[in-house]
Amino acid sequence: MPTPEAQPDPEPAAPSSGRRLALVVGVNGAAAISAHVAPLQAAESSAIEVAQVLQEVCHFELWSPPLLGEQATTETVKQAIRQMVLQSTPQDCLLFYFLGHGYPLLDEAGQQQVALVTSNFDPHVIDALGDHEAALFLNWLSTILYQRAKAGSVILLLDCCYAGNMSTLSTDRPLDTAFAALKRYLANTAVPAKGTRATLAAAAPDAVAWEHEGVSLMTFHLLNALRGNDADARDKDGQVTLELLNHALRTKMPSYSFSGEIVGASLVLSSHPEYSAQARREREQAARREEREQRLRAMAAESSSILQDRLENFVGRMNELTELRQRIEKLLPTGGYLTITGRAGQGKSSIIAKLVDLYSQEQGGRERVAYHFIPLTPPPDHQVPLLRKLMARLILKYDLPDFYVAAENRAALSDAFPTLLKEIAAKGGQEIIFIDGLDQLAAEQTGRRDLSFLPQGSGNPPEGIVFVLGTRPNDTLRP
Repeated sequence: MPTPEAQPDPEPAAPSSGRRLALVVGVNGAAAISAHVAPLQAAESSAIEVAQVLQEVCHFELWSPPLLGEQATTETVKQAIRQMVLQSTPQDCLLFYFLGHGYPLLDEAGQQQVALVTSNFDPHVIDALGDHEAALFLNWLSTILYQRAKAGSVILLLDCCYAGNMSTLSTDRPLDTAFAALKRYLANTAVPAKGTRATLAAAAPDAVAWEHEGVSLMTFHLLNALRGNDADARDKDGQVTLELLNHALRTKMPSYSFSGEIVGASLVLSSHPEYSAQARREREQAARREEREQRLRAMAAESSSILQDRLENFVGRMNELTELRQRIEKLLPTGGYLTITGRAGQGKSSIIAKLVDLYSQEQGGRERVAYHFIPLTPPPDHQVPLLRKLMARLILKYDLPDFYVAAENRAALSDAFPTLLKEIAAKGGQEIIFIDGLDQLAAEQTGRRDLSFLPQGSGNPPEGIVFVLGTRPNDTLRP
């Protein structure tokens, strides 16, 4: 009788095209070889994880639930492969993943072949009876999946010892066997031209695969790549392709082996747009924005205890408060200064604090109001932190360039301040800027306090910008 390789059964009607079909097999070991081949620790549990990633991350349709342990007999695995091949179309992509032992045996021609160890694998039966159908050999996989399958792409992921022998099948067989296989292949004119046929193997020809702390090395790296966590396996769009996966595994596994051919456009196994170049640029931009905002917030920080202390001293004065707000509203169309003067202890600071509090409630938070209370004994050149605090708050509020506060000297900041205010005015913004304690600024060598940081001259402050200043009635405002 003809073998399934030579004459497959008539195929059923083709299903919908373009499917990604996967069959996953995991076998820790077989009883017949357990005396001299120790069972693996995690082949079966890892196969479950592989199936989950193929289904949920790579969007493969599982041909069946993973075949594990006792379920994974030779005939069960072969039958599942046959049915998957028979029902595939040229538009489909087939993937077979085996996790377990590889076992070398001599075939009927006396050549070494490698069997994938299924749960009922028994080399003694094969040797005694010559029944090579009783094992899942690499050459059987090659014939069925590489030669007979009409699927456009076929990928074998073999995580076992001697898996790399897949690349030597055409050279290991005697000439008569090879010619016979070639004759059968050429005679079958129904077989279409093949696309990608690729085997990713955990071991080179005649070499062993490795487990590390109970986890297969190849499966560990492969899952990491398919999940998008290996930059070597991703392209600029965040896609994990077969070519890049092959490259990533080759760089991480000295004994890794690839055989077959990748034909046509890149085969995308999984897609991770969050790792694309565009997404990376957006993340970098967001990180830069966050770093910029943190720097500006630190620069704009004003002690809340100072404001709260002055608020606690506010008592009554509702008529004065109302009048001040009316005057501010009257100044807004043209811009200008409103100065509150009084001797120490008369409540200038508390009424300014109350104004700040009221405008904060209307603006949605104190961080959206530009204000500063000059301390009783400020250090020299206090105009520098004063300007940077005010401008940092306005930059954050209006999303303005931070070059306005890049300088650290008074002259440059004083020049930048009116320009920033004019940009706010051009946007249609209206701002009330509070500065209390001007009389506490240190006097210069001339004996006067430098107030040149306040915008002066024609058109300053611009329309929509009102300064509310607090000072004692001395010579502070004379300049």
